[in-house]
Amino acid sequence: MSYEPIDDSGRIVKIRKPCRCEWCWGPLTKNERAVTRSYKMDDVFLSSRMHPECYQAMKLYFSENPFEDSFDEGMMARGLPCDYSEAQKEQSC
Repeated sequence: MSYEPIDDSGRIVKIRKPCRCEWCWGPLTKNERAVTRSYKMDDVFLSSRMHPECYQAMKLYFSENPFEDSFDEGMMARGLPCDYSEAQKEQSC
């Protein structure tokens, strides 16, 4: 997989229509604040929204795992740099 950031600055926006957080797949409701990002993965342009704490967790996850270049949407724990199963075992990451 090839990842290329286009706008990964951590820009905060107000959600206009309900959607899901790319990191934890939790709901993002109208008027809630979220981080927006745009990127290219395998030559396909994509954009996503995340809870601000999930965006910070994603940044931490990739800084601690430099050989990782992607994650499965919705498989990570909200606001934590690990997946649900790991968070449940250890009560935190």
